[in-house]
Parts: sequence; structure tokens; C-alpha cells
Amino acid sequence: MNLTSLASRVFDDPSRTFGVTLWNGQSLPPTSPTRPQVVLGSPRVLALLIPPVSEWRLAEAFARGEIEVAGNLVELVEALGRWSGPRWGVAAPPAVRA
Repeated sequence: MNLTSLASRVFDDPSRTFGVTLWNGQSLPPTSPTRPQVVLGSPRVLALLIPPVSEWRLAEAFARGEIEVAGNLVELVEALGRWSGPRWGVAAPPAVRA
């Protein structure tokens, strides 16, 4: 499975009302219109979503510019709170781990 397909699978959940733009420009549209977008600047960001998720590591990736927000940050935080979280199903492939 390639990393783009893996990212699509990770974010494939009807509770995800925010959009996701991948490092290659591919867009995973939100389930609701006019929602903020999370922009993943690198496939390495997927490794940060492998449980246990570390908010500290996500904040560091945001500070480095590997994660960006397009749209209203407050709306994004609210949408993230409603999201069920990443759907791995099985362990992520070793190529994704940081």
C-alpha cells in the first residue's frame, strides 16, 4: 500500500468533518461543507498519528511547518474533538514510522 492510500484509509471516517490536504496536493474532502483544512506537508506526519498519539510531537510538527491549518483554527479544534481519530485497523507499515 502506498502512503497516499494509507493516508486516505487513516482519515476515512464519517466523523471527520475537516478536510485534509496531503503532501502531494491530493485533497481528502470534509464530510461537511465549508470546513477548515489540515495540510500535511510530509508523509512523516502520518507516523505521528500512530497510537499512542503525542500532542507534543504534533505541536512540534506544527511549529516546523509540517502541519498547517487552512481556515479557522477554532473550527478545526472543534472538528478534531468530534473526530473518532485515525483508523489504522492494523499496525501501520514500518515505512511510515518515524
